[in-house]
Amino acid sequence: MEKILKIDKEKCINCNLCNKTCILTKFCGYEKIEDGAQKFCINCGHCIAICPTGAINHYKIKSVEKIGEIPNFEMTKNLIMKTRSVRDFTGEKLKDTEIESFRKIMEYSASGINLQSIELMIIQDEQQLKNITKITMQMYNLIEKIYKFPFIKNIIKFAGGKNNFESLKFEVNTHKQRKIAYQNGADPILYNAPALLLFIAPDKSALATDDSTIISQNILIASSALNLGGCYMGCITVGCKLLKYKPLIKALKIPKGYFLSQALVIGHPSFQLTNMPERNHKNINLI
Repeated sequence: MEKILKIDKEKCINCNLCNKTCILTKFCGYEKIEDGAQKFCINCGHCIAICPTGAINHYKIKSVEKIGEIPNFEMTKNLIMKTRSVRDFTGEKLKDTEIESFRKIMEYSASGINLQSIELMIIQDEQQLKNITKITMQMYNLIEKIYKFPFIKNIIKFAGGKNNFESLKFEVNTHKQRKIAYQNGADPILYNAPALLLFIAPDKSALATDDSTIISQNILIASSALNLGGCYMGCITVGCKLLKYKPLIKALKIPKGYFLSQALVIGHPSFQLTNMPERNHKNINLI
């Protein structure tokens, strides 16, 4: 049986960094990275990432990319501050280069035990986006009706948890204004964004929620660097995950065997934020 990982003895300088960075040799009892990799390697590439001489050959990792200059703390903080919800877009379509940037961010984002199971669907067709808005509005109309019944309200609260219930409560309470806006030709669901990003995962993926949240937030931060903006679509994810609203799931065209884990809209903002409002002060408990 061919070895998963081989070390080029001529290039190796015996720095032992690969053994220090690999969880199999660091915490699982294996003395050599080659032995652990043969049985339990998850192809994370830590060993290759840290090797200073390129001495490690891994049969599933064919190439590497150099990590360039890292922004300082202030630049990183500014980028995070700029990454706020955008709900007004110019209407300009996403460029191919911007979509390619999303792919890169997905590939380089962390995932639990390196599963990398999240896939991305991008809906840009105007008619399909309008139909999704229409169906989501119909879903809200239905929620508004059934929310009046205490028994059904308690079932939703029990099944979805407190946070999802509070979010749903807010959506119901603001739906009257949403209907007015929709009747006046506005899009109170997708905000006329040119693209809806759907993060989907295989049905049996246990870590999809965490992984898709990491990826989607990384894409939003990267979008700020590209002068794009976006907004999480809680109404879409709650409609699919909690309420399992079949017309919406059908309209999104999610493939069989997959489920929606996260959703957001992205486009070119009609404005740029210049200030960061005060946020709740966070205490850090040192133990």
